[in-house]
Amino acid sequence: MSDYSEILWAKKMVIEELEGLAHNFEHSIIDEFWAEYTANTFQPFICCFSSAQDRLSQWRGYADDGRGFSIGFDSEVLCESKGLPSLAHGAESKLTLNRVEYDTNEARRTIHSYVEGALSAILTDKKYQSKNLAELSDKEKYELLNAACHRYGSHLLRGYQVTVKNPAFIEESEYRLVHMPPWFANVTTKLTTNIQFSLSSPKYRISRDRLCTYFELNFGHLIDAGVIKEIWLGPKNQTTDMDINALLGDSGLNLERAQVQRSRVTYR
Repeated sequence: MSDYSEILWAKKMVIEELEGLAHNFEHSIIDEFWAEYTANTFQPFICCFSSAQDRLSQWRGYADDGRGFSIGFDSEVLCESKGLPSLAHGAESKLTLNRVEYDTNEARRTIHSYVEGALSAILTDKKYQSKNLAELSDKEKYELLNAACHRYGSHLLRGYQVTVKNPAFIEESEYRLVHMPPWFANVTTKLTTNIQFSLSSPKYRISRDRLCTYFELNFGHLIDAGVIKEIWLGPKNQTTDMDINALLGDSGLNLERAQVQRSRVTYR
């Protein structure tokens, strides 16, 4: 990522919310929330997209200074799940598509809601932990039910923080395809095979100064469903119409499925 504050940007807000709510809750409640929030943190694997179809900064930064291509995907076909990213526990949680939140005030409101709700839920659970359900009034049962709905605020935050970003990057208009498999090496064998609910077996590449693990998303079966809607040629791209049309035809993508457009940016 080009932004070194990824994840940390939202985590800082969580800490600030806890500090602001500390006078309303005992330290033990705060500590229990923090233990849940920081437990079992898994590495998110992210593929970044932009809703900006023809923006100069994107061409310059991500397409060989405007010489490359941009592929427009149909988001509804590419990924059906728009829920918060979470540790993959089934087919429905394997992959999510999320709009990045750049509005710091909106992010703070959301984070405050999760944090306060989770702290209140912990407090409510402790209040009734010595009582049987049959002993409770309807009002008390409702209070417990409401607490259960907010109990996992710490877990929701781990997913939400993947979608929050420094507003300085707002011009990227980013959407993220997020995959969070239970990925770790076996203590004895060091192998990572047979990962449940992963898109593929883990693969590896060198990126700048580090080894990167990644997973492959095969969307070939979505071609006929129209997952690729547009092909954009950058402002410096010299590919001829004949060449790009021939490639699309040989690839099974005709112009009815994928519209070819040239950048309107006058950059040279």
